[in-house]
Amino acid sequence: MPCEAAETFQACLDRTLLTNVFRFNRRSEFAPRALGLSIASWPRRAALWLRDTSRDCVERFLECLAALPFRWRPEARLAWLLRKPGTQRLRSQILERFAFLHDRLDPAGRDLLAHVAALRLLGPRRISIPGSAERMRRNLPPLRAALRQGVPAPGAGHGEALFDFRPFPALRFPVQCVSHRLVLTDLLMLDQYEHAEVRAEPGDIVLDGGAFKGETALWMASRVGAAGRVFAFEFIPAHAAMLRENLARNPDLCDRVEIVSAALWDRSGLPVYCQYAGGGARVSFEDPGNGACVAETLAIDDFLARRNLPGLDLIKLDVEGAELPTLKGAEQTLRAHRPKLAVAVYHSLEDFDTIPRFLDGLGLGYQFRLGHHAPGNSETILYATALRAERA
Repeated sequence: MPCEAAETFQACLDRTLLTNVFRFNRRSEFAPRALGLSIASWPRRAALWLRDTSRDCVERFLECLAALPFRWRPEARLAWLLRKPGTQRLRSQILERFAFLHDRLDPAGRDLLAHVAALRLLGPRRISIPGSAERMRRNLPPLRAALRQGVPAPGAGHGEALFDFRPFPALRFPVQCVSHRLVLTDLLMLDQYEHAEVRAEPGDIVLDGGAFKGETALWMASRVGAAGRVFAFEFIPAHAAMLRENLARNPDLCDRVEIVSAALWDRSGLPVYCQYAGGGARVSFEDPGNGACVAETLAIDDFLARRNLPGLDLIKLDVEGAELPTLKGAEQTLRAHRPKLAVAVYHSLEDFDTIPRFLDGLGLGYQFRLGHHAPGNSETILYATALRAERA
């Protein structure tokens, strides 16, 4: 049941926790491998399925035994699950930092925010995100078929392969690219960075902050059409190199995408040092002195001024915790053009509070919606729209 309009965040969270206190999800409800999305051979997939199913049975039996003393006392069961001091501190922090956003969401968004908070407290074993099961059932069969046809590719990292989604129109992703199946699962099965009111549309000028290896840039390029434009910001050399290769694999879309090798921030011209290792990177404003690659920061306001762009229609930001400084560096753009926003807020609890406070404090009438696009704690996206003037 969605949260009531006058219900406080604490009341909404407590009701969500109590509703799910005896729930125990199977792995197939939240683990991509258990969903059959593994690119391993079929004997290995069968062995993994047997192992996961056996674990589910044993853990469900133990869970039932543990819940027996509390069967008719859900409040006591919840108190037992939250008994650890670390969990109690986390609950206090969540109550403090989620309340502002809760008060500015619609009822469905408030309910989703309560589930996101409960997920951080009790984990995916007990908490399922509303609507995720329906999206998974709709997109799982074609996605499973596409991922199983992945082939090795030069330069691909661990768990990555070359996938061709063009024979699967149901996924609405007519591209071929090298990527990791988990990245593609969030994007294609759970509609990451897309909301009913915030999405790339024909003719849009889009800024993709944190383009990684081009999955979202290609996703948006397929939607903006020939009249649209996507600026893909990615300054980590290894990621940018694979991004260029993925663009080259899609000649009908590559002309719509431009790679910008700069780090988004609130000011331009600051040096950023990056050390890349495998699938991750360490970024710092201080020179580690060991040959780290160097990039410069760039504020969105300065980018628009230098390129003489008529405006932006959509800004997507998933820049590993730098979302708030990036938005501060886009204040003039926000005031002048009021673009649609899709901003990651899952990197820290503070982002659930500071990002909506900043946008609300601009006084531009931004309305907030919330999305969650992964079975775990990651990929919570804040969507924002405001009334816009017609672009000249």
